[in-house]
Amino acid sequence: MNTAVDEGVRYHTLSRRLIASVIDNLVLFPLLLWPYLSIVGWLSDGAVITLNGISNLLMTAYYLIMHAKGGQTFGKRATNIRVVRADDETRIGWSTSLRRESPWVILITLSFLSDVVWFTLSTETNPWHPYSQLSWTISAAFHTWAFADPLWTLLNRKRRSLHDYIGGTVVVRTA
Repeated sequence: MNTAVDEGVRYHTLSRRLIASVIDNLVLFPLLLWPYLSIVGWLSDGAVITLNGISNLLMTAYYLIMHAKGGQTFGKRATNIRVVRADDETRIGWSTSLRRESPWVILITLSFLSDVVWFTLSTETNPWHPYSQLSWTISAAFHTWAFADPLWTLLNRKRRSLHDYIGGTVVVRTA
């Protein structure tokens, strides 16, 4: 365990996590741009769905690799926080990283598949069509998770989010 950081503030990482998220989104910004190209008519819906799937795969790989290799993304490194195992605060590996990111992997995969199904099988524009309902349900689950996950940090002493509990991890200050 790192004793360089006072135990009283070691787990108070919410503001740093938010800043790290902004930094990581700036790093990943080119991957986040694709969906907006269809709005201005530069790409077809099919191309956007494909590029969105590739972007999501690359973004997921970024978090998986960075966390597995050193517990820090570029944003976490800049804000002096690190993901570690909750039980002994040692480095996490590949399986822990994948387990930690699994809710996002599942929701992104379901979202991508629902977009593919909607685009390839549906000729309906009716919002009550079953394909549309599937897409809206997955989108609601995604956004509910995105809202609840960080809020969970306010409900426990070590400021662990839901995906930290799933992965058996905690985010700690390094300086």
